[in-house]
Amino acid sequence: PISGRDQSKCRRILSVILLTLLAFLNLADRFSLAGVLIRIQDFFVINDSQAGLLQTVYILAYVAFSVLVAIVGDRMNRKWLILLANSGWILLMVASSFVPENAFGVFIALRALLSCGNAFTNGLVIALIGDWFQDRSRGYAMMVYYWSLPVGSSVGIIVSSVLVETGVHWQSILRICPVLGTLVLAGIVIFVQEPLRGWMESEVASIEASPSTIRGFWSDAKAIFRVKSYLSIVLAIAANNFVIVSAAWWTPLLVLQAISFQSADPGSTTFHRQSYSMIQTLIGVFICIGGIAGGSIALWIAQNWKEGRLCFSRFQSVRAFALVGAIGSLLAFPSALLLPPSLAWDIYLVYFLNLCNAFLSSGNNVMAMDVLMEVIPSSRRASATSILYVVAFLFGDCPGPYIAGAISDAVRAGAEDPKARFDSLVRALLATSSVFSVCVFSFLAAAYFIPKVR
Repeated sequence: PISGRDQSKCRRILSVILLTLLAFLNLADRFSLAGVLIRIQDFFVINDSQAGLLQTVYILAYVAFSVLVAIVGDRMNRKWLILLANSGWILLMVASSFVPENAFGVFIALRALLSCGNAFTNGLVIALIGDWFQDRSRGYAMMVYYWSLPVGSSVGIIVSSVLVETGVHWQSILRICPVLGTLVLAGIVIFVQEPLRGWMESEVASIEASPSTIRGFWSDAKAIFRVKSYLSIVLAIAANNFVIVSAAWWTPLLVLQAISFQSADPGSTTFHRQSYSMIQTLIGVFICIGGIAGGSIALWIAQNWKEGRLCFSRFQSVRAFALVGAIGSLLAFPSALLLPPSLAWDIYLVYFLNLCNAFLSSGNNVMAMDVLMEVIPSSRRASATSILYVVAFLFGDCPGPYIAGAISDAVRAGAEDPKARFDSLVRALLATSSVFSVCVFSFLAAAYFIPKVR
């Protein structure tokens, strides 16, 4: 490893691009199942609760791998940890695409284990960015990396739903990401170089990681959990993920059920004769546009507010990033609540609400990670990032889709007609969307504590 200062700017930028592409593929594969969920249910003969369980077991395995990342991430070469984990991810993806219809247990186990790639990528890349860049350039690098969230999840759903509509078998779709992932890993081997920890700070971090033992990790974890702003952003991201992932997982099926029951009404103009694949594509495009634009603008506002530039010259505040997260979440709350029932009103309203929701909430991850950089020393950032994802995924991504599916099954009480399934899923997603309020208050709490702990 050599200092980030001694690596060329082009090399560091290319490293971020390659790692962003890897995170994009991790998410595209994960959410590709949502685009073919109805085909998976027919293939394995499973109900909504079991379909939601696919996402839940993935996250449970992700949590277990993230604990491992937290133990080794601040003590070993991060580049090679990412390469090793994602090589396993590629092999497991290919294996999961050959599971027969009478082995749903095997399929769900393989889909759980391939979370190793996403866990190691998410847990280590932020720490690498912290050692490659500083100040404003660090924020922009994190922004580019987190573009993978809206783009990866949307593209995964779009490509899988469009391909399956054209007659491609859903198992064949699962074999696309392994090919692309192999090319990205080859680029990482060639171009990415491990940076020395802490050398991009204004002063070299004086706090070293504890020894590579369970006791050493526990010592670091106790120090991390004493930081109140850190605990607040963990809760904020958990609430954010709970809402966003539940909606992303069930919206394709919700659209399909809405089309099915409204197609029986010849006078209905809700979908303006647009096909299912067209609707899924446009929803994904609007989420991508909103996510990229919203994340970029949120970062620009937060950086200028924090530094007292432009219109913020009289309002400079070290709380800026946390406050921008709180404001964005508060404004996104109404659109999250209106999104599920809007599918029964007009498809153009659905597009608008998806754009607004993505635009307003997409900056949350960047805001949270900047707070983490402020309050956690570089020698503990991989551990802190992994612990954040453990808690956020365990209480956000993990239960969200399953809870929504369970509520849906309970509400429709065995009814299988499209109208009943649509109404039950709308009620389920309204329940999960209400958790966005927790995100608002958590960011406000982080803003309150920052001056004391940064």
